[in-house]
Amino acid sequence: MKLSGNTLVALTALNCFAACVCVGSTAYLLGFLAATENPRKTASRSVVPHHGVGGGAHPVFDCARMTEKLPAPEETWGQFSDLHEDRSSVAGENVTLHGRVMHAFPDIMGTNWFHLCDEPSGHVVVVASDQWVDVGEDVQVAGKLEVDQTIAGAYTFPLFLPGGVLSGPSVLENHPASKKGTLSL
Repeated sequence: MKLSGNTLVALTALNCFAACVCVGSTAYLLGFLAATENPRKTASRSVVPHHGVGGGAHPVFDCARMTEKLPAPEETWGQFSDLHEDRSSVAGENVTLHGRVMHAFPDIMGTNWFHLCDEPSGHVVVVASDQWVDVGEDVQVAGKLEVDQTIAGAYTFPLFLPGGVLSGPSVLENHPASKKGTLSL
């Protein structure tokens, strides 16, 4: 059977198209599988909402936007990564930490919530406080460390300081943030 030149071109184009569809479908499916894995495996340093919570309205806390590693002042516990590693032995103790405010959430469940980081792609510390500090500010925070604390069925915070006491030049004392909304760096 002899095929004309136009038929061969059409068949070659069809085969190329089919190959592209196969490659694209495979890449898509691999990406889909990676995205649907347990987020604690793929983003172990992030704090992610529990599966099915809030229909996507709850943010993910991570240190991806952190641009530099902050030095840990001597009077603080040290780096968040060290605290995370030793968290079970430090749970329930009072700690002082130094970090940068990456997110600030005013007046949620009657308190202000802060997500702190101390290095790029590092561990997250979540702080609940009556004080206020703006996003991007470096602060010290002191409080009793709770580990793997589930809050409102939405999150489990590996490192959590409820009632944290913030200190630094830009901290507003006893401020039930009148600002409404989410602030992020």
